[in-house]
Amino acid sequence: MRSPGEMHLLLLTADPLLVSAFTDMSREIGVEAQSVGNSDRFSDLLSSAKYEGLVLDFDTVPAAIQFSAAFVRAVPTEVQWSLR
Repeated sequence: MRSPGEMHLLLLTADPLLVSAFTDMSREIGVEAQSVGNSDRFSDLLSSAKYEGLVLDFDTVPAAIQFSAAFVRAVPTEVQWSLR
């Protein structure tokens, strides 16, 4: 269940150790982290809820590179420059 005042991160990884470490660290700083291991479920969650951050694991999910390219194309140029 998502809490309205909390930050939410979505992890795309098939690595259970990364999930465990990242969710534990996130919880310590008050951030809710949700993980999925496949790109189809990631797309579904991303289109149905708002996330303040994304973690893409390029080593265990080959489709992660496609998502990163799509994000770069979707974000306006002004925002991209402010993030650098």
